[in-house]
Amino acid sequence: MTSRTKRKSAATAATQRKANAPQPSSPVDPTPEDQEAASPVSTIRILKKATCPKLSPRGNGELTYHLGYRDEDGQVFLRVTANASSGYFSQEWIALKDIDALMAAENGHGFKAILFKPLYHQKGANNHGFLGAALKAEGIVEVEEEQPLVLYVAEDRTAFDQQVAPLVEEGTALHDEVAEENARKEARKQERLAEQQRRREARMAQEKAAADAKSAASLPATDDATDQEAPKSPDSDAENPDGTAAEG
Repeated sequence: MTSRTKRKSAATAATQRKANAPQPSSPVDPTPEDQEAASPVSTIRILKKATCPKLSPRGNGELTYHLGYRDEDGQVFLRVTANASSGYFSQEWIALKDIDALMAAENGHGFKAILFKPLYHQKGANNHGFLGAALKAEGIVEVEEEQPLVLYVAEDRTAFDQQVAPLVEEGTALHDEVAEENARKEARKQERLAEQQRRREARMAQEKAAADAKSAASLPATDDATDQEAPKSPDSDAENPDGTAAEG
């Protein structure tokens, strides 16, 4: 069987996986409610941690990536967690079935890693390329030596499936330092927000007290004499002790 025929067979298998797969679990535009409800500790257990080179032969430094599994729906995930050199990227988990769905649409033709860009919520120039490198390391995609940046669906994924199955069955759950760090970041963020709120409230209280003091100082002084009986003439009682009117 020629390489082209093998790739066509692999594409047919990928198309079948797409037809049997449920709807993608990595929506491009999550609602604010979904983001708020997300737990800082992932429900995906880590099956494997590994490193791999980047797709480009000129790429410096290795990538660290994880394989994960979600018991609720039996889905396998991948994420890149570290880059030994420079370059921003997202640590999001990406569902393998969503990756398969995109690759199946290529019908066995070669494609660039940018195909995976829509799978990420957080934008980054390196997300799709780094994911492609992890997929290549796991034997999910393959490349030709002459065109290392052009990917093809792997002809045979048996080795990958045989690697994942026992890890799932054994209940493997490696330490998730990424989720812990994200939880610490969120806690620090909430502490900063709470401190900012306390400062705002204190400043508002000070401003109100200053305004009240200024208002009180601007009021006219009270004339105590207006509240007392008008003084009598010093000679009035002496000249007219009986209080009768003088006769003319």
